[in-house]
Amino acid sequence: MAVKLAKAMGAKVTVLSHSPAKRQDALRLGADDFVTTRHEEAFEKNACRFDFILDTISVQHDYNAYLNLLRRDGTMVLVGFPDPTPLAAAPLIMQRRRLAGSLIGGIRETQEMLDFCAECGVASDVEVIPIQQINEAYERMMKSDVRYRFVIDIASLKQPQAMPAWTRSATTFPQIATKLIGKMPTNKPLTIPIVNDFIGWTTDREQQ
Repeated sequence: MAVKLAKAMGAKVTVLSHSPAKRQDALRLGADDFVTTRHEEAFEKNACRFDFILDTISVQHDYNAYLNLLRRDGTMVLVGFPDPTPLAAAPLIMQRRRLAGSLIGGIRETQEMLDFCAECGVASDVEVIPIQQINEAYERMMKSDVRYRFVIDIASLKQPQAMPAWTRSATTFPQIATKLIGKMPTNKPLTIPIVNDFIGWTTDREQQ
């Protein structure tokens, strides 16, 4: 989504990744360039190249190396949540660079984002599955075998006899889902996106 949104805003986008296997996906999503960061020379070659870096990495990595990729007055924003990492002052001071963080926008910012996506035709790449395949989806997610998120078709929740055993147990999830389904408009499709271990829901009205 970061690639698609940045392109829609008119930016020239480069994807930085430790894995060369992501090159084709990055270019397909609209990136102008792809840089493999597996080797040190990639950081030397691209030093002071970028105005802005969106850091989505959730494992420990060297902030200093990525800060050196920024031009003077450039900004790197962290949205991942890795373990603490040492940060040197020099990469920030010498080029007046900035390091910031962001979690999630409020209702107004979220609505602005949805309106922008609707206007520019920006949408997530998802794989829709029935609830009956939730265990298989979890195993695939653990193997990074998903591009790029699973979305559960809420209509499949109306077939409890076909659900996996854990979803039929006395847990809060089916109880909450039942209450939600009862309150949602029946003439609108409803999907539940799963992102890691968080579950959310959205209706067509909210997407519009």
